[in-house]
Amino acid sequence: MAKTKILFFASNPGSTEKLSLDEEARSISRKIRETDYRDSLEFITSLASRPTDLLDELNINKPTIVHFSGHGSGEEGLILSDDQGGQKYVSGDTLKSLFSVVNDHIRLVILNACYSEVQAKAIVEVIDCVVGMKSDIGDQAAITFSEYFYSALGYGRSVKDAFEQGKVALMLENIPEDDIPVLLTRTGVDPASVMLVQKEQRPQDLIDAYLALARDMLNANSRIEKAPPARKEAIARYYQKISTTLNHAEKELRANQTPHGDCSKMREYAEQLPKAIGDYVGEQTAKDLSERLLGAYHVEGLLMELENLPNRDERLRDLGKAAAYFEVAADSLLAGL
Repeated sequence: MAKTKILFFASNPGSTEKLSLDEEARSISRKIRETDYRDSLEFITSLASRPTDLLDELNINKPTIVHFSGHGSGEEGLILSDDQGGQKYVSGDTLKSLFSVVNDHIRLVILNACYSEVQAKAIVEVIDCVVGMKSDIGDQAAITFSEYFYSALGYGRSVKDAFEQGKVALMLENIPEDDIPVLLTRTGVDPASVMLVQKEQRPQDLIDAYLALARDMLNANSRIEKAPPARKEAIARYYQKISTTLNHAEKELRANQTPHGDCSKMREYAEQLPKAIGDYVGEQTAKDLSERLLGAYHVEGLLMELENLPNRDERLRDLGKAAAYFEVAADSLLAGL
């Protein structure tokens, strides 16, 4: 199962007040290890960082969550290090430009730095969810908020729930800074529906997810019918690829073989879905469908679980039925050309 990567990016130039960055990283890592879905999260740290180091780390690690810990100075920007270890300011506009060219996987950015709401407002134009700080925040408040934010994510909570739990933790610890963190979301994004941890699912759950998704995408065809012929054909071919992959997975699973490659194909199709049909079903609907497909893509994990399932053959027929729904969706679009 693919892991949700968290890139913890910290900077504390020698000329700035010393922060407890190591302690924050250790505290977050420890809280994640205590959660139900700890194996679904990967925590990566990058300390003493320059602006170009961030670009490198984003390209190398392809994180889902980017967490910056360090100093902020409001309008001037976040304070990172230059080549000599001194201060280098990075503005909100620069960060927006950065995330606009590496946002393939990133769903959430947390700026755990004083007065970082300014940069958060710029970044949220290109990233779904961004947390910033609207004023000065102390070390202990920053650490406590982060600990319980990630703890909530590790228990399978949404971004909105995690944000609220981080604030409640500050109240419970009598740290009077619970009004400083702010959660911003891109237009059309509901943080209550943004789930960043992929929960383990039983094989029947995965197959049911494919069935329900295929039905919903078939129902969406009424809106896609308005597309130009060339676009309808492209969408139909996209549906056919999903159908072919599911049929292949069913065949391999029936033969007690691992459907090698199908897992990565389904992930690729999930990532392509918003671009494929978003113009016609709406951006938010397309994102929701994409997340559902992404949550059900782990077909290789079905093999071991299906061996002990009493209704194995019936469940595999359902997988074939899901493939058939996608094929019907494709045929109905091609018939209208």
